Amino acid sequence: MAISEADLRGNSSMYLTNPSGSWLGHYFESVLAPSDEDPTVVVRAAFPHHSAWRVVIVVDEPGRLVESKVITGLNPKSEVADTSWIRAGKASWDWWSGSLGPDGKHAYTTENMKYYVDSAAKSGFEYMLVDAGWSDRDITKMNGKVDIPELVNYARATNVRLWIWLYYGSVEAQLEQAFPLFEKWGVAGVKIDFIERDDQRGMDFYYRVARAAADHHLMVAFHGATKPSGIERTSRNVLGYEAVLAMEQSKAGMRDNPEHHVTLPFIRMLVGPIDYTPGSFHNVTRESFTPSMESPMTMGTRAHQLAMYAVYQAGFSRLQAKLAPGGGYAVRFTPAP
Repeated sequence: MAISEADLRGNSSMYLTNPSGSWLGHYFESVLAPSDEDPTVVVRAAFPHHSAWRVVIVVDEPGRLVESKVITGLNPKSEVADTSWIRAGKASWDWWSGSLGPDGKHAYTTENMKYYVDSAAKSGFEYMLVDAGWSDRDITKMNGKVDIPELVNYARATNVRLWIWLYYGSVEAQLEQAFPLFEKWGVAGVKIDFIERDDQRGMDFYYRVARAAADHHLMVAFHGATKPSGIERTSRNVLGYEAVLAMEQSKAGMRDNPEHHVTLPFIRMLVGPIDYTPGSFHNVTRESFTPSMESPMTMGTRAHQLAMYAVYQAGFSRLQAKLAPGGGYAVRFTPAP
């Protein structure tokens, strides 16, 4: 059995508590996330109000849970009339390695980001993601480290398109100014990070961003986010949510490991796309593993890493491989639909 929710537009997200305070407790209480600004308020709405679906999925064997489409099915059909510009794919990514260049040294510069674009092109990837650092809090202005329009044009010549990282607070403050600008630059999509709220205003943020992004032909991946609730059916440009203990944890500790990986399809992945970012090719045994922020390693095998591309539902996958000087690994995968 699995417990979740769907169609949260205008509502607050639900979580479960164990009121007994003990592992021996045998019942849950559902709680709706209160407002961050006013904890006495859960939802403000005018009548008639459409509540969210709170869902219990019951099956006779675990595999049926994975196959269930009830969460997406309880959401309204697509509001994006023209979806021809929405394209799933894989991306090279500077953050995983520590923005290391072909010389093995850290460099968060336009020239070094071109190295990652080149790697994406050689590997047949559709995208390259520029992670945090190209702007300060004002996301309508670059801070001089990476020139996004220049990089977009460089990537376009190699048939690669660009995604950029954004901080939630900046998007909240500058949504109307920033998205038209990114469209003008030619950006393909935005990864929005550190949302970290489940209240009504937080849930409203997902819907407002999805609609505004679609208006400007931008795909979206939510990071530091709540679990999916099926919005990707209504807003087809939403390709993924993090909402998971992901492989980035291997840079800091051992909580991300093969045992964790084979559990995820039966828990987190039941509710929608998972922005897990597999693809690490620096693989070791548990006994040889050491956390590292630069050139990180992961526990397990390459076959294990590649299998996650087939098993995990992800419209936007970032390859976490350590890049070889002069080019990337020549691997290509077809994302889950």
